[in-house]
Amino acid sequence: MATEAKKSKFIHADSMIIFSTFCLILLGTVMVYSASSPIAAENFGGHLYFLKKHLIMLFLGSIAMFSAFYIPLPLLKKQAFPMLVVIFILLLFVAFSSFGVEAKHATRWLSIGGFRFQPSEFAKPIVILFVASYIERVGKLKKFVDGLLPILTIVGIYALHSSNNQTSEQP
Repeated sequence: MATEAKKSKFIHADSMIIFSTFCLILLGTVMVYSASSPIAAENFGGHLYFLKKHLIMLFLGSIAMFSAFYIPLPLLKKQAFPMLVVIFILLLFVAFSSFGVEAKHATRWLSIGGFRFQPSEFAKPIVILFVASYIERVGKLKKFVDGLLPILTIVGIYALHSSNNQTSEQP
């Protein structure tokens, strides 16, 4: 019965969002290949080098996307604030520790145990999730101090961090 519920949840997904996502993935893959093929052939011995890396990341991202589809919304709402705290700690690590890796005059990557990632990429959906759960919890944002100011503070802190680090190339 649980399997049937999971199948019906996927069947009821918004078909336009799925179609748009598929089109963007297809367009992005074509762009990666067309833009990187000459460089890959010249520097890495084969014109498919970057396309293969892209397809591997696309496969891993698809697994993450379909896995996230089945996370219960109440759990996400409950964990929004703890995830926000964790991501801001990681952003502070990028900015103020030796774990932050600089590339092209910007420090955006975090390197821990040989694994590199950008906490700011995780911060984007987490900030959106937090703001949505906050607005749902508070209701109408009637007062500036109690309603809108906390949202502006959180989004402002993230935006300030992002504006100080403009490039996103991997080191």
